[in-house]
Amino acid sequence: MAEDCGGTETTPASSGSSGDGKKIDCPKVNGKTTCKFASGTWSGACFAGVIDTEPDSGHPAWKGHDDGVIVLCRSLACAERLDQNDEAHCFPGEETAYWAPVPPGTDVDFEALAQRAVESMGIEPITIGIVPEDKPDRVGIVGMPVWMWVQEPGPTTYGPGDGEATAGDVTVTATARVVRIVYDMGDGTTVTCNSPGTPYEDRYGITESPDCGHQYTKQGDPYTVTATSYWVADWQGPGDIGGTIELERTTETQVVVGEAQVITQ
Repeated sequence: MAEDCGGTETTPASSGSSGDGKKIDCPKVNGKTTCKFASGTWSGACFAGVIDTEPDSGHPAWKGHDDGVIVLCRSLACAERLDQNDEAHCFPGEETAYWAPVPPGTDVDFEALAQRAVESMGIEPITIGIVPEDKPDRVGIVGMPVWMWVQEPGPTTYGPGDGEATAGDVTVTATARVVRIVYDMGDGTTVTCNSPGTPYEDRYGITESPDCGHQYTKQGDPYTVTATSYWVADWQGPGDIGGTIELERTTETQVVVGEAQVITQ
């Protein structure tokens, strides 16, 4: 039966993706403003409803998509006729089919859903690997190479990590990864590393790190080293709906650096 909506109804557009709260005037049927029939909801242009039996994947209405729904957009006359007699049919020109990412009338906050997908990954700060180490008996020397790296990088500390979130029949997936790590060395300088860095081994001696290193020019007791990981998460909803979310995680450690003549005394 037709639903009397009292004049206007807040309804997403027929694509189901606007959700902007815009008032859409519904047509009058027998002197009453009607926003909904059993076969569909007024979209601003037609009464739109999900098709009862989806056409096969080769149907042109899919337009190459393999998700979402096929919606039938019916004229007022057709929708009213179907509402009065479920055995009635639409005449040529009264009904068209199109693809939509979600069913008509679905109000989905895709960005909020994407945020939930990212949160499900459990992204956390890195554990800083550094030489000299943050231990009571470890002291670096001014002018000697300092190495920084990510201790045991994994999906939650460096990526890539995957997550998803679902609301009703809509699912958003996300993949996140670190794009750079910025180390604030505590001496007024920063070092940007575009890789996890290379873990130091004794066999490297006093060589410089090939991808993530620093040198202190004066004594520090101690220097606080802060590592900020910058993440980018690419998220994807139904069809062409998608975007990116940027986030960051920060942690710190300390290193002691002294003059060579002081250390050897």
